[in-house]
Amino acid sequence: MKAFRFATISILLAASAGAASATTVLNNSLANLNGSFGAGVATTSPLAGPQYGTLTTVNGPGAGANRASASYVADQWVQRNVGGNASVGITTHFARSGNGSAYYSSNGSNAKADLEIAFSSPALLSAVTGLRYDWYKTGSSTASQHLALKLLVDADGNTNTFNDISYLIYELGYNTGDPGAVDAWNQVLIDADTFLWANNLSVLTDPKAGTPYGYDTTLSDWQGANQNARVLGLSVGLGSGWVGSYEGGVDNIVLAVGETRSNWNFEVQLENTVPEPGTLGLIALGLLGTAALRRRKA
Repeated sequence: MKAFRFATISILLAASAGAASATTVLNNSLANLNGSFGAGVATTSPLAGPQYGTLTTVNGPGAGANRASASYVADQWVQRNVGGNASVGITTHFARSGNGSAYYSSNGSNAKADLEIAFSSPALLSAVTGLRYDWYKTGSSTASQHLALKLLVDADGNTNTFNDISYLIYELGYNTGDPGAVDAWNQVLIDADTFLWANNLSVLTDPKAGTPYGYDTTLSDWQGANQNARVLGLSVGLGSGWVGSYEGGVDNIVLAVGETRSNWNFEVQLENTVPEPGTLGLIALGLLGTAALRRRKA
């Protein structure tokens, strides 16, 4: 039954009958996050090899005001909640669907790092039909967790109020006993029966009220009990409270709302890239073929 559910939601996310939006998120679109944040010191810089991309690292204690966050820009992924000697960016470390992916690393329990997007047009939580994302974890990582995907939710749907916001968080440990593969890409499919927990349960209605954070509450449960709630954005990241180190990546995030599907793929813009000789030859053959076709039509 579970395999059937996953197959169904996979088809939905892969080929929605409605509108589809595919966005390539480039490393040079990330915020230039530098300076002091409490006792944390943020540095954002390009990588010059052997890996390439853009990376933000915040050194120092990891709690509260010591974390660095870029300002939200509508419909753009930015670095948020970075602290405790953690790093986040878009790099070539773990290429997925192209030359890059979102990159994360940490080395302690105070580490935290997210990439987040705020939507210009928040959708009703009840309209969300599924999510999907790919994640990667190195075999050298000692933390037991994996990178988590979060819905940023406004409980009453009024985006002019700010004291009723919570994350609904997907974590592998609350959904399956399978820890996933290391040194390989894994895919998560989230549907109506997937468990999501809330970091600010006081602003949401939990119909089960069985655990302090709603660990046993499904997406469908949250939707049914919070009819006015809207999804303000998405977040994906690591920490806090993780024990041990982590290095890995995320790519191909998909959100399905009704029959509309949005997809984000993280890539690295390589400056002064020159096509390989074989690629140049294919381009030349293509141009010659086009010219010959035009002559025939003439």
